Amino acid sequence: HRLGSTTPLMNEQKIISPPHELRVFNSAAELARGAALDWLELLQVLELAGREPTVALSGGRIALTFFDAAVKVFRNHFNGGHYLRHR
Repeated sequence: HRLGSTTPLMNEQKIISPPHELRVFNSAAELARGAALDWLELLQVLELAGREPTVALSGGRIALTFFDAAVKVFRNHFNGGHYLRHR
């Protein structure tokens, strides 16, 4: 950016981050289940707000454990009569 530009420079921008929470899990399975529950909650909040969720999933050492936990959490939730609208 050149001097006099109305666009703020990088060092002029403020970045506000949400509060952080530190949680400790006793195993990879507990971590995966906690992440799956958080993911389901986030999807519900986005649904209520009318926002379309996006997600990027990667591999890694806990990916299979997480995906398995997500399937179980979502299956349990949806078998209870809950649903998310499909657009």
